This record gives sequence, structure tokens and C-alpha cells, in this order.
Amino acid sequence: MNKVQRLERIEFKEKYRLLLLIKSLHKKDSAPMRQAIYHQYVEFSALSKILKFYEVLPIFFQRILLFVFSIKFMGEVIKLSDLDCDEVAVWERFPERNHISMIPIQGKRIEYQPEFSFKEILSSIKKISLRDIKRYWQVLDTIARRYGLLSALRSGEVICKSFLNSSEAVRAKRIIVSSDASPLALSILLGFKGRAQIIHTPHGIVPNSEHLIYFDVNYYTTKYNYLEMGRYCSGENRYIGNSCEVEFKVPSKARVGIIISIIPSKKGINQLIARMNALGIIPCVKLHPNVIGVTKWSGQYEIVDNLDECTIIISGNSGHIIKMLKKGVFVAFEPSLDTAPLDIYKLKERGVVAPYSEENLLSFDYYKKFYSSPDWKKSWDLI
Repeated sequence: MNKVQRLERIEFKEKYRLLLLIKSLHKKDSAPMRQAIYHQYVEFSALSKILKFYEVLPIFFQRILLFVFSIKFMGEVIKLSDLDCDEVAVWERFPERNHISMIPIQGKRIEYQPEFSFKEILSSIKKISLRDIKRYWQVLDTIARRYGLLSALRSGEVICKSFLNSSEAVRAKRIIVSSDASPLALSILLGFKGRAQIIHTPHGIVPNSEHLIYFDVNYYTTKYNYLEMGRYCSGENRYIGNSCEVEFKVPSKARVGIIISIIPSKKGINQLIARMNALGIIPCVKLHPNVIGVTKWSGQYEIVDNLDECTIIISGNSGHIIKMLKKGVFVAFEPSLDTAPLDIYKLKERGVVAPYSEENLLSFDYYKKFYSSPDWKKSWDLI
């Protein structure tokens, strides 16, 4: 068997698993939070122009455009089969790496971060026959017509990576990923499941959606994910987190910070900064590492790498809320700071985070009363 499987093997031998994963990907992409991210991405990128251009093209040229975009994914070809070790930890961004590092090591572990390579693109193209290209066009075109261009591109990435990397053998006994619906993680599932144990751990708390998880083992560092995602997993679920007793310290002086989520609202952030400036406050601002959209606002503020020196933090929908509460920092939830669906993590609904109050912005008594209540402690025990 060639090291690189032909697309027809993915279409027939692995047809059921491929369709299952594309269905999982589509369900995840249809979730409110993912839709909000896509809308923001389209608004602030060149993708909106491409989408409009794509819609007016004849079918033949639509397929060509889909194929050309999919080719770029081949530049991230993973070489898991060649790595001589017991387990491979695959991560794309540093938050993923941080959570993967919490999983107990069993033998020799190698970390792998896929990288874009133009040379690998050219090498990959040579391995695809004209017959396979025609089939590939047809698959992408069908998905695009049914689910839209974005779904076709992400599904195309799964097909590309899996069929270019599925070989007859893999040396590693375990492959670890930190996403339940990224094309990279799904292509690993498609290409290596059954020949290596596929392990998953989520990075940060996961927003409300319908999760479909097919990994062999799932490690959770928070009870929140363990209780929410564990119900939708076909594999084994393990909780490796620790209970966290939080001690809130009341300082003599307030220093206010703002958490900027992945999809910030320019209007909401401008209004909050203006209110703070009117009170003589210059807030510290921490950006999400993958923030999409405007990163400059009116008024006075300071961009910082972390909010550890802050005593009060205002945040929209962000898993970073949990991290700051663990450090004993007061946090208030203000949904107008981003364009995500209201309380998508359900932290306000569950009583985990205090609601933002303009009149109590700097009131330590307000935060102390909320975070010292028996109801809050019960809610926190489930995080």
C-alpha cells in the first residue's frame, strides 16, 4: 500500500466514519457561538468578498475555487506515522498545548505543531490523480450546496489531511489532541482511529452546543466540561481536575481590567471605557489571543499581557472568567462587550459570575456579598 492513501479509499472503506465526522463538524459549526465567530470573521476579513464572488460563478468555477482553497490545507500535512515514540501531542495554539500538558505522560511523548509549507503543497499536489481531483470537486460542491461554503472548506480540510496522511502503520500508541471539532482533530480520528488510541482534552470551558465526540479517551480538567461534554462522548471520560477553594482578598484600592473575547463589540467596549474614564479609571485590557475584529477603541486604556494585578474585572462571554475567579479576583459579567449569544457559557445563569452593575462598579461590598454567598459556593463546586 502506498504511504498516501487514494481518495477512493476514504470514499468507500471509510465512508461511514467520514460522513459521521462531517455531520459532527456541521453540528458544531451550526452552534450559536461558532456562528457568531464566523459572522465576525466574515465581516472583518476578505472572506466576505470571496463569498460574494463565489455565489455568481458558474458551477464549474465554483468547484475550482473550492479545490484551490482546499489545497492550502495540504501544507499542514502531519507526519504522525513517522514519529518514533509512545505518544504524540498535537497542538495548533498554545492554549491547546497548556491543557495537553496536564494529561499524564505514558512513555516517550513528542509534541507536534503543524506548520504551513509551500513545498509540501507542491509535493501533495503531485500525489493526487486527476480522477481523485474530479471526485474531490464533486464532494466539496455537494457539501457547499447543502451546508454552505464554510462547511465545504472545513470538510475539505478533513478529507485532505486524512487521505494524505493515512498509512498502513503508525508507531505511536497514543495521539493526543485538544479540540473536539477542528479539521485537524477530525482528520486524525479518520486516519488513525483503530491503529492508535486517540485522546482528547478540551482547552478552556466549552460553550453550550450539541457535542458529538468520538475519541477513545477524554480528559477533563474542569467539572463544567466533564458534566456538559461527558454526556455526548462515545469513549471513556476521566476527570483530572482538582477542587479549588477560592479566597477573595479585598484590597484598599481598585484596579479595573477588561477581558476582550474572541469576537469583541466595538460599541460595547467603547461605552464601558468611556464610563470608566469618566470615573477617573484607566482600565487594563487583555485581548483574546485569537481576537477577530477591531482591537483599538476610543478613550484611555492600557493593553496588558495579563490581569493579575487587577482587583476588579469586567468581562463578556469568556472562559477566562474562570481563571480569574480561581485567582481570587472579583469578576462582573457584561454581555454587551462581545457579539456572542447572551451568556453562551451559562456562567451568569448558573450564578458563577456576578452581573455587571454600573452603580456598583467599584464597590467591593457588592462583589464580596455575591462571592461569599452559599449559593455561589454551590455553583462554584460544579466548575
